[in-house]
Amino acid sequence: HLGPNPCVTQITLTQNLQVPLEVELYDVYGRRLSVVPFATNRINIPMNELAAGNYFLRVVQTGQPVFKTFKVIKL
Repeated sequence: HLGPNPCVTQITLTQNLQVPLEVELYDVYGRRLSVVPFATNRINIPMNELAAGNYFLRVVQTGQPVFKTFKVIKL
């Protein structure tokens, strides 16, 4: 689950798979802006320093194909 979307200061992502994942944040040009470990069932990703616009969050398991991609709107 991802929320709130659109966001202003942060986005929260939850999962209940109990496997270590990573969250990659990309801009619309495909530039990777950050990688955050996602080893718990909830993570807060700061968005307050990013410009308003569209971003993509990719949830990946190390060495595996992309698990899930979310479009995020930053106000």
